Amino acid sequence: YWFPNNRVDYERIYLIIGNVLSNSRKTTMEVMERIIGPEFRTQLRGISLLSDSSTYLNHGEFFKASLTEEGYMINGTLILPH
Repeated sequence: YWFPNNRVDYERIYLIIGNVLSNSRKTTMEVMERIIGPEFRTQLRGISLLSDSSTYLNHGEFFKASLTEEGYMINGTLILPH
C-alpha cells in the first residue's frame, strides 16, 4: 500500500506476482483460491475502512504470500506445510 505523494496523487497497491513449478501448480491454485485470496481481500477491506489520518497506514503496510521449502506462508507465518 502506498500513499498519494507529490508525484502520484492517488493511493496504490503494488503487486508482484511470480511463477511456480508446474508440479506445484494445482496445489498453489487451490491455496490461492481458498486461503491467500480471502486473506488478501480481508486485509484490503481493513485498510479501506481506516481514516486518512490513521497511524496504522504509516507503517508500510504489506501482504506477502510465498511458497518456500517449508510450505505456503503469509507474512512469514507458515499456513500450510508441504
